[in-house]
Amino acid sequence: MDKHVIIVGAGEVGRHLAEILVDEQNDVYVIEKDAATARRMRSELDAKVIHGSGVSTRMLHEAVVKKADLLLAVTQIDEVNIVAAMTAEKLNPKCETVARVRDRSYLDPKTRLRSEQYGIDEFVGPEGAVAERVAASLEYKGHGQIASLAGGRLTMLKYPVLPHSNVPYATNAELAAGFPPETAIAAVLDSDGRLTFPGPDDRFRVGDHLLILCAPGEVNSVLASMTEELIHTRRVLVVGGGSIGEQVVGKLTNLRDRVTVIEKDRDHGEMLAANDDAPLVLEGDGTHPGELARRIREDKIDAFVSLVDNDAESLLAAIVAADSGAKKVIARVDNQDYEPLAHRLKVDSLISPRRSIAEKILSFVRRDKVDSTTMLGNNEGEILDFEITEASAPDVLKKKIGEHDLPPDCRMLVLTRDNRFLFPEQDGDARIKAGDHVLVVARRDAVSRVEKIFTVDDKTAA
Repeated sequence: MDKHVIIVGAGEVGRHLAEILVDEQNDVYVIEKDAATARRMRSELDAKVIHGSGVSTRMLHEAVVKKADLLLAVTQIDEVNIVAAMTAEKLNPKCETVARVRDRSYLDPKTRLRSEQYGIDEFVGPEGAVAERVAASLEYKGHGQIASLAGGRLTMLKYPVLPHSNVPYATNAELAAGFPPETAIAAVLDSDGRLTFPGPDDRFRVGDHLLILCAPGEVNSVLASMTEELIHTRRVLVVGGGSIGEQVVGKLTNLRDRVTVIEKDRDHGEMLAANDDAPLVLEGDGTHPGELARRIREDKIDAFVSLVDNDAESLLAAIVAADSGAKKVIARVDNQDYEPLAHRLKVDSLISPRRSIAEKILSFVRRDKVDSTTMLGNNEGEILDFEITEASAPDVLKKKIGEHDLPPDCRMLVLTRDNRFLFPEQDGDARIKAGDHVLVVARRDAVSRVEKIFTVDDKTAA
């Protein structure tokens, strides 16, 4: 076993983290207050599931907190998470603790609880990350999603294969020949959400999503090579102005000619409208299909962002917006099972606050091994970003790129210090150097094996 991990809360985030950490051979205990959820998780996951409260010292002792390396408190209630993390630290000062929080005051450096006083190593909230993703997706002038990797030196496009593009009519090799230098299709999420690794002669189907890696400045050139018409979004309609909506609106107001927000809660709407550079804020239910369709058509809305808490309502509003003429459509949806359906109905991006939390927590858990992690599909796999140093696993620097024995269900490329791509199949005699980034797209089952190849085992090093 690698680490002894206690997870408090078996909701979407807790279950997701438990699945990944169990797969990576950690000794995982889950404490869940709801009896039905605990029973279900017990039958579906190879973890020790305890029915009870994570703030109870008895439950924490049952989860063997004295041996715990890490406690992740990820319930829906901030105070429960904080108390659980503080209690675990008191019972075992060597145990690292992470608390999921919604109240932004816990994340503000000026008002947050100090670690040395309360023993909480990390507070994690989704709002900032979600707002950044929405803003980046609107700045991106193509369909699909965009993400930054390798400290901003690399961009990933999750590009949907559309019937009017040239993608369905070309092989992988033919498509790559038209790309700018240092661009590659790293993997494909097919129309059923499966992660695959295409060969040179493979073709792509409408409904597939290509995971394209390129230099940040080459995004528009990549889109042009696929005959993608650039999307310019000047008029944006945002439905839902909660804590995430507030940050999203703050980022968009200075970037767009017009931002309109529809908010149910009058008090929150008035708060959004109070600033000098505030958007137009309307009180109402922005998910009503007929009214939403009329507004999008009459106001000539270019981009639509649904930040409604309920997955089904958020997705329905996004589908209506896409059908009504919005060129770019983004929806807050936590359940990634909706993703294939959403993309078939012209919804560009599903952005999940819970996934953002899980990625942040995983980056904290793996911080000594992986520089960053990006989840793919419905936990089908990840993009692992290893920043190579002189202290990395010895074989990384000694072996040629082509000599690394990678699992079959992954693909590797190296981003060198001078921003060139190296591939095992093309540059097998080259060597990885300190300062390079190794990026591996791996199916879920291969993640732990990939980590062992590129990082030093803590226990071995000790």
